[in-house]
Amino acid sequence: MAVTLFRQQAIDHQRHRIWGEVALSVPLSYTLVTGFLALSLLVAASFIATHTYSRKEHAIGFLLPTSGIARITPPRPGIISAVSVVEGQRVERGATLLKVTDTQTSEQGENLDATKADELRKQRGELQAQRALERDKTAVEEQGLQSRIESGEEGLLALQRQQAIQVDRINIAQRQMAGAIELAGKGYFSAVELRRRQDAYLAEQQSESALAREAAAKQAELGQLRDNLRQLPIATAQRTAQFAASISEIDARLTEIEGRRGYQVQAPIAGRVSTLQAWVGKTADPKIPVLSIVPADDVLEAELLIPARAIGYVAPGQTVQISYDTFPFAQFGFARGTVRVVSHTMLKPDEIVGPLQLREPSYPISVALQRQTVTAHGAELPLEPDLQLQADIVSEQRTLLAWILEPAFGAWRQR
Repeated sequence: MAVTLFRQQAIDHQRHRIWGEVALSVPLSYTLVTGFLALSLLVAASFIATHTYSRKEHAIGFLLPTSGIARITPPRPGIISAVSVVEGQRVERGATLLKVTDTQTSEQGENLDATKADELRKQRGELQAQRALERDKTAVEEQGLQSRIESGEEGLLALQRQQAIQVDRINIAQRQMAGAIELAGKGYFSAVELRRRQDAYLAEQQSESALAREAAAKQAELGQLRDNLRQLPIATAQRTAQFAASISEIDARLTEIEGRRGYQVQAPIAGRVSTLQAWVGKTADPKIPVLSIVPADDVLEAELLIPARAIGYVAPGQTVQISYDTFPFAQFGFARGTVRVVSHTMLKPDEIVGPLQLREPSYPISVALQRQTVTAHGAELPLEPDLQLQADIVSEQRTLLAWILEPAFGAWRQR
């Protein structure tokens, strides 16, 4: 008996096969499901190939006039004593906005500034009295010098007259001595008498010399008096100038004290008062603005601050979707704008001026707004400076297919 690979029952089953073709019946539901899946794949492929995807860069910001805004801060600490403006009021440059007082008191409750001012006024009064006394003293000295000069001139004239008389006496004594010498030579005059005539002549000469010395001394004295009279106004002017300088210094200190006790804050530009945060009794802090002035008839724009990691995707002309924090987009919708200027200067968090506080370096971007108002409850409400906002910058648009294939394209470009 031959050995076979298969059992006899299997061989017999293969020998007796069913005659004819096998027909399989496909249910209608299978056909519908297959068609639906094919149609779904076609729709999905069409959607992926044609639908665009917008790449957006998120940023925060606030509204700012195109020509800037004047934020008013008190120059020194104090207490606001008067507010002269209201929200929305138009003011001219130099107009008084508010008044601030700065009163310092001692432990005993005394007004230190008032005490200092009283002491300075007392010192100023004493200096003014000394200056007036100096002027009176100068007038007396001038009068005394003038009198002494007049008296000296009269004395000098008397001496000059005496000198003229003395010259005549010398001439007479000289002639008498000459006659005595001539008579003595002839034997008519004794030697003693001749000697007496000679002594008389010498005595007259000595008297003339004494008068000359006295006249010279008188002239020197007059010259000194005249010099003193000429120098007197100069010396007086120097002393009064010192008094004037001291008085001016005291006046400056008084002005400073008065300025500390109370000063006015004035408008640096003409415009409209905005974000008024000042009221009577509030403490004025030089680090905190009390109000802002928006330039008259200026246009607001959005000042966005975008992180440094996203600045490379932003360019002028791109569309911006804006949502104001005061007007939620779910109720009021989005506002739109266009990127106007992209700054290439990175700002650190402590360098940013505005109502925002950031934690990372950012780049400022200026966005032109399509509208300067917001439609709310059937009314057009004007936008206000410093209004905070959220913004999405549409930096790129491409199809979903391109977005899906981007990794493959990137890998191919790096080959």
